[in-house]
Amino acid sequence: MNVFTFIAVYAGLAVLLLAALSPVIVELDARFPARRRTRAAAASAAAPRPAKALKGTRITAHA
Repeated sequence: MNVFTFIAVYAGLAVLLLAALSPVIVELDARFPARRRTRAAAASAAAPRPAKALKGTRITAHA
């Protein structure tokens, strides 16, 4: 066994640990959302939307 084997073993264990903990992480994220994300969502909901282009109007680069 060499150094690369140990690195691969520890990387594999880390992946298995994250896969096992992912349902818990998702549940905690759903229960306790980040404050900045909720503030950003509230700000984007209150922001005015840009106006849509009128039908039949088209800007071209050549005259």
